[in-house]
Amino acid sequence: MSKRQIFHVKGIPGAGKSYLLKKLPKGVAGLDTDDFWTSAWRRLARTGKQVNDRKVRALALRMMKQEIMRHNVVVVVGVTLPVKRATKTYFIQQSVADLKQAYKRVVAREVSKYKLLQKKATLARLLKMTPESMIQHLRHEYHIGAVDILAGEKSYIRMYRQAYTFEKRNGLRMLSQKKIVRDIKNSIRQT
Repeated sequence: MSKRQIFHVKGIPGAGKSYLLKKLPKGVAGLDTDDFWTSAWRRLARTGKQVNDRKVRALALRMMKQEIMRHNVVVVVGVTLPVKRATKTYFIQQSVADLKQAYKRVVAREVSKYKLLQKKATLARLLKMTPESMIQHLRHEYHIGAVDILAGEKSYIRMYRQAYTFEKRNGLRMLSQKKIVRDIKNSIRQT
């Protein structure tokens, strides 16, 4: 049995983390930390008990760890949860032109989320909630508020630069999407 390889790809919202998963070779499992967070929140919310981020995080981490253990080679994208014992960890490096395009995608994605909320059944369900429950639902179910789109493109670029500086200091590999995929493929071939 070959050694398990876990690759973790980080980046700001809109950097193309989910898109990167589509570029992986067959046989490589692609996981998104946001999916585990949302699944954990849904499971806990169904219990009717008080839900908080600490409980969601703990359950999401257990769920992600179980899924990772099912695969020999896995790529985990996202920043919602930490990925322990990653073989390699990357941060998606972007040019200013890339960031401007990414910001447009983020704005379009946020607008599409609000359109989902306009369904009568969804609105009716939201209006029955307390304000705190409503905020939790919007954050966890729809990931609304991950980026303040009203702050503008310059704010988005500033957020990227801060994240880039932080992750570079932590020793992450700073590569473009294309180079990350190539590096993962090469790493897999070498084992």
